[in-house]
Amino acid sequence: MSNHVHVVFRELYSIQEDQKIEEAFPVTKILQGLKSYTGLMANIELNRTGSFWHEESYDRLIRNTNELNNTIQYTLNNPVKINLVKNWRDWTYNYCKPKFSERL
Repeated sequence: MSNHVHVVFRELYSIQEDQKIEEAFPVTKILQGLKSYTGLMANIELNRTGSFWHEESYDRLIRNTNELNNTIQYTLNNPVKINLVKNWRDWTYNYCKPKFSERL
C-alpha cells in the first residue's frame, strides 16, 4: 500500500527438553527485524536517512482457520478496495502462499 503494509505470518515455537513450549521468534522481534531491514533499504532507495516507519504497529492474534482466511482475504484485497487493481492477483506487491491462495 502507499502508506502502510499488511503482513500475515505465523510465529515459530520451539519445544524445550522439559516439553515447555517457547516462542522462538516473538512478534516484537519479527517486526523489529522487518522494519529495520525494510526501513534501511527504503532509505537507500530514496537517498535519505532517518526513521522510515512509525514506531507503533497493530498486531492481532488469529485464533482459528476461519479468522485466518478472513484476514488473508482482507489483506490481499486492500489494493482492490482502493481501486488500484481489479483483482488482488494483479497487485505486484501481493504474495500469498499457494496453499492459502487456492482457497480464494
